[in-house]
Amino acid sequence: MLLLPLLLLMVLIPGGDNEPAFQGPTTFHLNQISSFANSTWAQNRGSGWLGDLQIHGWDSESGTAIFLKPWSKGNLSDEEVTELVEIFRVYLIGFIRFIRDHLSEFQQTYPFEIQGTAGCELHVGKATVGFLRGALGGVDFMSLRNGTCVPAAEAGSRARWFCTLYTQYQGISDIIGNLLYRTCPRYLWSVLEAGKAELQRQVKPEAWLSSGPPPGPGRLRLVCHVSGFYPKERERERERVLGPGGAGVENTERERPVAVVFNWCAMAICKTCNT
Repeated sequence: MLLLPLLLLMVLIPGGDNEPAFQGPTTFHLNQISSFANSTWAQNRGSGWLGDLQIHGWDSESGTAIFLKPWSKGNLSDEEVTELVEIFRVYLIGFIRFIRDHLSEFQQTYPFEIQGTAGCELHVGKATVGFLRGALGGVDFMSLRNGTCVPAAEAGSRARWFCTLYTQYQGISDIIGNLLYRTCPRYLWSVLEAGKAELQRQVKPEAWLSSGPPPGPGRLRLVCHVSGFYPKERERERERVLGPGGAGVENTERERPVAVVFNWCAMAICKTCNT
């Protein structure tokens, strides 16, 4: 049920076999978090991601989508987007009602939270891979494999009950299959094309040194900063405490949240020590 809000896209962007070439695997996915505090209060949160770059948000108060990039709509018109957002809004309301109506069969007590992610990944020379996974309280609950609902072993009888219920709705299963394997890839290509100029833009990271609070007499703390990495802004800091004569006695790193070590920092610190 997670991708039902994209049902309209199946009409707006028909499937096809001719796709442009692209570099490496590319993923688009939707995240949904539904929190149930009690029988009268529940809230949905949603977001859309192109790889690790968020391009959509969801305003739970007004029930509207937030487009974080000018190209987040892909090649959809404003009218098409408005209709799609309305479908998404109705789906989220229906999702909460569905869970509450089946709470006893679900064997769940308040409060609890349901998480879900669904989307597709494209590989060079390989078939499109669609995925849908659900979790309850951060613990795996179910997933779809080749269109079949598979309960997670750790979820027990509740997940088995859900998958049994899922198999009774062939129409929903068919819709989700079309969305995962046909609609999602076409929408992904649309977004990649619309945001190509920004996504392929190259920005050289900036790096600079600064001095931190001295850790003690005769010692110097140097901090190397590296930032940039378009289109997702990232920042890294590397810190070294120097003793008399420039001897390094401490070397720590803090990253937010890049996973690449920049030798520039070490080289800059060494040059500073020798001057």
